[in-house]
Amino acid sequence: MNSSYVVMWPMATNGTYNYGSTISYEKGLVNFSNSQMSPGEAISSWKSKQDFDSNNAQFNQLPLLKEGEQYHIVVNAEVIPSNSVQVQINFLDTLGETIDGITTLSLDDYFEVPLGTQAYDLNLINLNNQGLTFKNIVITPRDTKFEIETFSSGTFRMVSIWDKEEDFFEEVPVYIRNRTLNMGSYIGQNQALRLYIEFDSRSLLTETELQSELQLAIHDLKDMVEGRNLAFDAFAPDPVSLAKNDEKVMLVEKTASIELAKILHYYRGQSF
Repeated sequence: MNSSYVVMWPMATNGTYNYGSTISYEKGLVNFSNSQMSPGEAISSWKSKQDFDSNNAQFNQLPLLKEGEQYHIVVNAEVIPSNSVQVQINFLDTLGETIDGITTLSLDDYFEVPLGTQAYDLNLINLNNQGLTFKNIVITPRDTKFEIETFSSGTFRMVSIWDKEEDFFEEVPVYIRNRTLNMGSYIGQNQALRLYIEFDSRSLLTETELQSELQLAIHDLKDMVEGRNLAFDAFAPDPVSLAKNDEKVMLVEKTASIELAKILHYYRGQSF
C-alpha cells in the first residue's frame, strides 16, 4: 500500500539560508524573510540521504521514492508576493550526477522520478520573495486514493488520512507516538479514517497544556469531518500506542478516546 509523506522545515542549520534572514517559529509554522537575498538562492533545502561529511549530519530528510513513478507535491505555505517561491528537485544517479537536468515545479505540482535515481535534493528557491510562512510539504503518489491533512502546534501534531472517494467509515484507528517526526510516512486504510497523534515528550508542555493542544487538534478534525460530510459506523476509536506507556502517553490516549467518541457519536451514520 502506498504511503503519503509529510516533511517539516529542515532541522539542520545548513538546510536554511541564514545570512541576513529573520526566522521565527510559532505554533507549528516557520516564518522566513530576507529582503536582501538574491533571486535563485535556496531558502531551504532537504536531502534524501545523509551527508556524513557534514557537521549537521542527520537522518534522511526526504522519503525514498520509486523510480519511474509519478508523485504530487504540495508545499503548504503562504508566500509574499504570490509565485515568489518555486520548488526545484535535483535527481542524482549512483555517481551523484544530476539526471536530465533540474526539475522546476510550482508549490502545487506533479513530477516523475527518473529511472536510475539513487538520491535527490529538494529546494525552495527565492524568486524575489519578501516573506514565507511555511507549514509543511506533503508528497503523495499521483494515483493515490487517500487524502491527508495535518494539524501542528510545533510540539504536537495530528495527521489524518482517509479514502477521498469514501464518506462513511467503519473504523477509526489512532496511532500515538511520543515524538514528532521531521519526515513522517503515513499509510491509509480502506473504510477507515486513520489518525496519527505525535507529541514531543521532551518538551516542557505540562499535562494540561498537552491536553489543550489535543483538544484543539480534535476541534480542527471535527471541522474537517463536518466540512467533508463524513460519517461513521464506529462507536469509539481504536487507540494503538507506538511508544512505551507513560503518564503523558496514557493521558493522550484517554483524552483522544473520549473526545473522538463524541465526534463518532454525533456523526454516526448521518446523512448530510
